Amino acid sequence: MHKRYKLINDLVRLTARFEEEVSDQDLDIMNFTAWLNDQVQGSDNEVFAKDENSRTYPAPSLDVQLSSVVGYLYRYAKHYSKKALKNSPLTTLDDYVFLATVMIKPGMTKSEVIQEHLLEITSGAEILKRLQKHGFIEDYENPDDKRSKKLKATPIGIQALQIAQADMSQAAQIVGGNLSDQEKMRVLQIGYKLKAFHDEIHAEDKKSPLKDILDKYF
Repeated sequence: MHKRYKLINDLVRLTARFEEEVSDQDLDIMNFTAWLNDQVQGSDNEVFAKDENSRTYPAPSLDVQLSSVVGYLYRYAKHYSKKALKNSPLTTLDDYVFLATVMIKPGMTKSEVIQEHLLEITSGAEILKRLQKHGFIEDYENPDDKRSKKLKATPIGIQALQIAQADMSQAAQIVGGNLSDQEKMRVLQIGYKLKAFHDEIHAEDKKSPLKDILDKYF
């Protein structure tokens, strides 16, 4: 068999396997590319690593590596954002995203803003308090619930966001790194899928023990 036809046959065979293993809603070229990459690289998962003394030990699992990479990317994003906000009245990345949320979604309550960003109530309340102290946001009566108040960005807050926007866009570009637009789309697609998975756990089982979460979702 001509080698070029062998490659086509292999691709057809793998496509058939992919269609058998995934649900109908996941049948698209982006998911197939990710799946195919897993098939090609799957044999590397059992590789043993060596330390400086040439001792071998099992390499970290894919889940551990993923958690580590996500953590590093978050720290890099915070580092670049700190540079971007150096000359801004907004002192932290949390200040920026909280203010941006209040501006984009006016009428949210304090608890809704805090929950939007998955922070503890005390930490989120401190951020909102800081923004309110600087006059970037203000609250007003909630017609639906007299016990709570709604939030909106002030003209000063909107101006602070506009001032920071150019530098924050540069920081975001650096975080995107050397990925092509197609690679960024792929990362986003997979990232949103993973986020949706954790959104459900956060909404339904935020306080559940890890064992219960594993038993329910895996």
